[in-house]
Parts: sequence; C-alpha cells; structure tokens
Amino acid sequence: MVKKTIKLNLDYLKLSKKIIIFLAIITFFISSKGLSILYLFLLADLFCCSAVLTVFYSFYNQTIKEKSAYISIIIGLTIGLLLFPSPDFSKSILIGILFPAELFPQFIVNSLLFASFLSATFFPLLTWKIK
Repeated sequence: MVKKTIKLNLDYLKLSKKIIIFLAIITFFISSKGLSILYLFLLADLFCCSAVLTVFYSFYNQTIKEKSAYISIIIGLTIGLLLFPSPDFSKSILIGILFPAELFPQFIVNSLLFASFLSATFFPLLTWKIK
C-alpha cells in the first residue's frame, strides 16, 4: 500500500498563527451580530453531526476514500444548514425562505432543529460509495 504525503516546506508555527487569527476575525464578526450563545452552540453541534458518522466509519473501514469523506461531510453540512432554523426558530433557508412552510408537514416545521441535525447526520451515508 502506497501512502501519499504532501511535502511542503512551510513554517507550521506561522501557518497555525495565521489560521488562528483568521478564525478570530470570523469569531468577532459572528459575535458582533448579537446571536445568542445557545444558537451558536447549536450551530457548532450541526457541524459535529455532519462529520460524526463519516469520521467514525473511516476508523473502522479503511476503504473509504478521502474524497468521499470530504464530499459526505460537505453534503451533510449543506443539507443541515438548509434546514437549520433562523435565530427565532420559526423558519429555515429551505422551509420558510425558499419554499413556504405550508408545503411541508407541520411536525417538520415545528421541529426544524431536530430535522436539521437528523439530516446532517444521516445524509452523508448516501455518499460513502462515491468513487
């Protein structure tokens, strides 16, 4: 088995400092919007939901390709973000903004957070066999 590695002549300390500064700028921008801490934690939980099955599956199955893992996590994030509720928990991008809420069953409209977590967790399963 041939392992592919990328050999870069980088100063990883400087690179990590730049990444931290970039993340701090994003954090300050988001925090300036005045969102509640609970909402931000729920958003972070959505990111974790989209990656959890793929990460643990790749521990036990070495045949999953890196490309498939990336694609599955991105698809999980995308589907989850489409259903993730707005800060007032009344609508999401998909339900209420792109399409009227009347087109969807009432239990989905009332539980957008649960639907977004559920879809972000299980939609990546569909992409594991992509080559």
